[in-house]
Amino acid sequence: MARGVGSAASGSEGCDGPTGSVTVSIQSAIAVPVIMGNTALCEGDMLVLTVSGVVVNGFTWTTPSGPMAGTALVFSAAATVGTAGTYTVHANGGECPDVSASIEVTVEECGIIIPNVFTPNGDGSNDYFVVEGTALTSFEFHVFNRWGQEVYSSQAASIAWNGRGKGSDALPDGVYYYELNEMRSGKNTVHTGYIQLTRGR
Repeated sequence: MARGVGSAASGSEGCDGPTGSVTVSIQSAIAVPVIMGNTALCEGDMLVLTVSGVVVNGFTWTTPSGPMAGTALVFSAAATVGTAGTYTVHANGGECPDVSASIEVTVEECGIIIPNVFTPNGDGSNDYFVVEGTALTSFEFHVFNRWGQEVYSSQAASIAWNGRGKGSDALPDGVYYYELNEMRSGKNTVHTGYIQLTRGR
């Protein structure tokens, strides 16, 4: 903020009079905020937005749900359909006009990818049957042999099966049937199919 001092005289024309001074403050216009973060998300991912170029306590967030209390530099939430929309930061300009910046966030219900073959031979390539979830996803996974006997099961936020059975013994090469219960945001989806386990040896 720039400051200056000016003087002024009062009195009749051509006559001396009392003088006074006034301090003039000139505020620089504030910078436009910058919002950064991943804006294309799958449901259950973490939405993290960071604002820079603002003065602490001199700005506010507005989310798709409305104005947000507080002035956190980082906004984070689990991505759901309700978190999609426009996020705006309003910066207080003081004596100058306020400024704002906005960013658009999209959230989609992305499907999981279930492989149908893996090669758990310890060569570091495709050694695990992997199904990845999100922050809002959990799985219940069951594997059965050709006689319908359950040989493996797991319940976790993601699946990484190494081809071993319940007793940690390596299962023989072959085709196995699986049931995968996907639990996401209160909704259960059951996936079934076959897995080819081959060690290539």
